[in-house]
Parts: sequence; structure tokens; C-alpha cells
Amino acid sequence: MMPWCDSGNEFVPWLAPNSFQMPRTADVDFRLEKEFAIHESWKLLLSGDAFNLFNHNNVTGVDTQMYTICAANATCSSLGAKPTVNTLVFNPHFGVPNGSSNTLIAQRQIQVGVRLNF
Repeated sequence: MMPWCDSGNEFVPWLAPNSFQMPRTADVDFRLEKEFAIHESWKLLLSGDAFNLFNHNNVTGVDTQMYTICAANATCSSLGAKPTVNTLVFNPHFGVPNGSSNTLIAQRQIQVGVRLNF
């Protein structure tokens, strides 16, 4: 068994568990509502809703591959040379976002409502 393997789980031994975390998720929904009495039993309700009020784009995925193995006598783009032995090479794209909440329902949405209760 390799020194960095433990029961099939691979990890880098010099890093603490949960050293790398996804960026925070921010989603603020807001609602305003006001009711007016029009008549004795009639009431008018006005409401306004804003979903994802600040239109924050949330990261949903990042590149999690920290290192790659560059085989002997193979050209590795990050090394720029051919190593004579297998070499562990840092992935420069590690931690770079590769997924986001950039969908139709994740964007800022505003709705206005009117309701008459009688």
C-alpha cells in the first residue's frame, strides 16, 4: 500500500482534512407585503418578491485534481521538458471554478402580486 493511501482514499499527507473548501454560497430572497382595507370585508394585498436579490453568481464546482503524474520521457505541458523518471506535477488549474449557478432560475427574478380578498 502506498503511504498516501488509506483504505482506498487518496489524500496528500501534508494537508489537513478539509483544507480546501468551495467558495461560499450567497442567495438572498426578499419579500415586501402590504394589506389595505378597502371596504368592511374587502382587503387589497400588494406584494413584491425578489429572488437572488443581489444577483450573486455562486460557484458550484472547482477543479479538484491537485497533482498529476508525468510519465518518464513524456512531454508535460506544465514542466516544459521530458523528465527521466515519473514525476509528480502540480496542476495549475487546481481550485479554479468550473461550474456555476448561471442558470435561468438562479438569476435575479422579481415578481409583483395583487390580491383582492372579499
